[in-house]
Amino acid sequence: VVRSGATGFLHAPHDVAAMAASTLDLLREPKLHASMAKAARESALARFQLAPIVSRWEALYGALLENA
Repeated sequence: VVRSGATGFLHAPHDVAAMAASTLDLLREPKLHASMAKAARESALARFQLAPIVSRWEALYGALLENA
């Protein structure tokens, strides 16, 4: 999931001018690029590492079994 301005940029479909502008911003601002890259990596690790995913599935199954 992209958080616009934090882990990437979101634009309307086919808005090539906005996509190009965001790309140029990242090329012109190395600190912005680095901070967004770091935030995106941290978000991906938090969402997609095996242990947290397993924990969420276990919680879901536990909740379903309690309601069965």
